[in-house]
Amino acid sequence: MQYTRTLVVPLNQTITLKRKFNFKILNFLGSLLIISLFLFYIFQVNSLAKEKYLLESYYEKITQLSEENEALEIKLVKESSLNKLNDYLKKENFIKADNISYIKILETQVAKSE
Repeated sequence: MQYTRTLVVPLNQTITLKRKFNFKILNFLGSLLIISLFLFYIFQVNSLAKEKYLLESYYEKITQLSEENEALEIKLVKESSLNKLNDYLKKENFIKADNISYIKILETQVAKSE
């Protein structure tokens, strides 16, 4: 003999196969996503501010180094011209004057024509 099981459902009752969705998990995952995106946003803003600060300090450093470079170029030109002048004076046998005396002219004319 064989037995079978039969399910009898009354006609006025419908079978619902809806899954129950756990809203606690959905709320937890949504909150976790929002918090992680907010933390990522804060990290990005902080990184951007740090890079902007470094960029401004680099511009200030470039300006300072440019001014120093200009001053060094001027100093180099002065030193170079003085060294060349000293070398020229030594080559042409110039000597340094110890005692300087000036001629006093009493009249307004230097030479007279007759």
